[in-house]
Amino acid sequence: MKILCPHCNSQGKVDDRFAGKEAPCPKCKKIFVLKPVQELPLEWFYAAAKEKKGPFTSEEFNDLVNEGTIGPDHLVWNKRQKAWRPLSEVVSAGFFECFECKGLFGRDALLDHGGLLACEKCKLKLLQRKRSEGETVILAEGEDLDYAGLGSRVLAKVIDLVLMGIIGVTVDMTGHHFFGAMYAESTVSVAFLVTLAVNMVLGIFYLTWFVGRYGATPGKMLCKILIVTPAGGKLGYGQAFGRYCGEFIVVMGTLGIGYLMAAFDAKRRTLHDRISNTRVVTA
Repeated sequence: MKILCPHCNSQGKVDDRFAGKEAPCPKCKKIFVLKPVQELPLEWFYAAAKEKKGPFTSEEFNDLVNEGTIGPDHLVWNKRQKAWRPLSEVVSAGFFECFECKGLFGRDALLDHGGLLACEKCKLKLLQRKRSEGETVILAEGEDLDYAGLGSRVLAKVIDLVLMGIIGVTVDMTGHHFFGAMYAESTVSVAFLVTLAVNMVLGIFYLTWFVGRYGATPGKMLCKILIVTPAGGKLGYGQAFGRYCGEFIVVMGTLGIGYLMAAFDAKRRTLHDRISNTRVVTA
């Protein structure tokens, strides 16, 4: 998670398991409680007729600027500033608008993707927008993805297994309906083998086509998570099929133990994520 020192405003990243614990800031050495940046929203104030107005969220503050309520000469302040300054100086000092939420942020708090600036909270939303428009998305050096949690991944897998089970039962019932006599002849009949082959093909299609087309299986779509490249880009059908093959190895070769690797990996990668070089992120 990304953290912000409340004493010197320096930023850094630590593992999620340290959330809520106290630690010294590497820069100023002062002790503070580690909290995700999103729990420390940027609040804005402005002065009008010697009266302090606020706090306002970045989005509310930006609306006031656009409406003309706050002009270039109004004194404004947020916790990243050491003193009150005219809005014109604050903007020229490097405060820019997030393309998605329209909030004003310091330039170092915004990520540049092809000329579009996005705050940390809106980064993946911007990446998803660009991916949906067919653009190749590459993360800048030092950026990281918002990796999906174990709970959402397990739930997505359960949903997918239920849906694939329904498809399998439907295929099996259809086979028995039309080829019941062949099933009765022997346990391993031609009809059984055909049904098994159809289910395998549908399983490959389910786990490959949806990922290649939408970046997620139906279960992952419902849980609002995506499968992407390490740089946040969209998977092609070839890599999606490779991921399916990797997952097949996890299930058959490790009896599912390869899934557990996500619990001990900072990027929540399972064994098949490592084999196919993919990441699962929040949408």
